[in-house]
Amino acid sequence: MPALTVYFDYVDPWSYVALLRLRRLVESLGDLRVNWYPFELIPDLPARGARPRNPAFLRRKTQYDVDEMLRRLDLPITIRVPYDRLTNSRLALAGALIARAHGVFDGYHGRTFEAFFERQEDIGALETVVALLHEQGVDAEAARRALVNGGYSAEVERLRAEAEEYGVAATPTFVANNQGIVGIVGDERLLRILNPAQPAPAGA
Repeated sequence: MPALTVYFDYVDPWSYVALLRLRRLVESLGDLRVNWYPFELIPDLPARGARPRNPAFLRRKTQYDVDEMLRRLDLPITIRVPYDRLTNSRLALAGALIARAHGVFDGYHGRTFEAFFERQEDIGALETVVALLHEQGVDAEAARRALVNGGYSAEVERLRAEAEEYGVAATPTFVANNQGIVGIVGDERLLRILNPAQPAPAGA
């Protein structure tokens, strides 16, 4: 079975839902390899973040939709959507690249989503990202230097521009066999792009 590429952002609740449901799919398939690529949703957001125009409505609507999706997917977890402030995710996404370079991407990936959506930590803050990397065994000072240096942040920008050239415009986007799907869909549709030769289930 080919690899599945997923474009994500740490401030996107649907990307977290994608991680949770793909963990289950990987367990059932066994041989599925998932490659995660950062896609910064709001690249021009100020480093300190910003307030959305209608935070109460946005939070309620998104929270309801996320709760409903978790229920439909039978995922026993609570995701709290912190939309009273938009968080700049670039440092957290740069941290993902640092974690990958140190061979600890999976641990950092899950813990960063948890930090933002379960513990309401500010993943736009340098020290938060340093702590998340250090938790996975990356030397704190080395992590801080790498983040402050800006090289990994520049790579986040480059990867976003590259993804846009491929037609990626939102997260999560799933890609396999030159086919893409945007958003949370049923396992049947994901399996169809992973194995196009397999007949689609009736009604899928």
